Amino acid sequence: MKEVWGPRKVLFGFLLFGLAYWIGSSLVSYINAGLGALLFYFFLRSPMDFLITKKGWKSHWTVLFLLFVSFLVVMVPLGLIIAMVGTKISSISSQIHETVTALEVFIGVIEAKYQVVILSDSNLDSIAKFLSSLLTNTMGLLLDSLGSVVIMYFLLYYMLLQYRTMELWIFTKLPLQQQSLRLMGSEIKDLVISNAVGLPITALAQGILAGILYAFLAVDDWWFWFVLTSFTAMIPAVGAALAYLPLAMILYAQGNENQSIVLIIYGFTIIAAADNLVRMFLQKKMGNIHPLITILGVIVGLKLFGFLGLIFGPILLSFFRLLFKVYHIEFGDFKA
Repeated sequence: MKEVWGPRKVLFGFLLFGLAYWIGSSLVSYINAGLGALLFYFFLRSPMDFLITKKGWKSHWTVLFLLFVSFLVVMVPLGLIIAMVGTKISSISSQIHETVTALEVFIGVIEAKYQVVILSDSNLDSIAKFLSSLLTNTMGLLLDSLGSVVIMYFLLYYMLLQYRTMELWIFTKLPLQQQSLRLMGSEIKDLVISNAVGLPITALAQGILAGILYAFLAVDDWWFWFVLTSFTAMIPAVGAALAYLPLAMILYAQGNENQSIVLIIYGFTIIAAADNLVRMFLQKKMGNIHPLITILGVIVGLKLFGFLGLIFGPILLSFFRLLFKVYHIEFGDFKA
């Protein structure tokens, strides 16, 4: 007869989970590499299966080919963009007082016109420190993400090389019904793809619209502001406004009042509308994630995972909701 909760089983359980916690805490700094490998796995798994089963390719060479293509298509352009933006951000960070001066002039005109007090000198100093810290932290997050690339591809190599064995082990070891496993597999794949594809497409659409206006207004370094707008557009609620509002203030401080007004109106109408329209279109084609889950997910994700939290934060909260559905299937105690 098997021992249910005897001293030996409890002791072994404590030993097992204690060792797992110790190993996990030692590897927590590489969590971004693991998440990145998981993200690429969802996109490369189907091509991997097609090339092996339909084309008869060898597993080893198939994995190397897919890793090379993913690096060439995704990592090289991303690295070049980060390098260019990083150089410009470093320059802006050293000249942050110019941005604050622009903000002070912009707000001063409004205060004089409407006889109101919006910001004091101490608040402006706080804003200067915040902007400088924000730029520094942003570059730190991007560089940390690049530093995890080698480990990510190392993990991804073995995940793809033994993808059938890995998936079989997961499906046989999880104590769930087949219905629950199929539901989890299908919804997790949809969540990852909708966030990893939908979020950048929505942000890029806003960046392109903003970039067209930047070029039309002959903004200095308009390509930089285009890239910055595309990156900030991935942040819910505030999004692209984090890029075009500071630019509008700088233009206003430089005496380009008309350009500043046009940019603000264009941002709050055309760019904001593009965000909603593209998001609605993608929600019909991909997984439908509630905006509240997206906002809260990004807040949680950035704190836990850094830059990749923009994608995996909403997935984490959506997965939490998915577990309630699985619980209902397994135990039927309540409706998810």
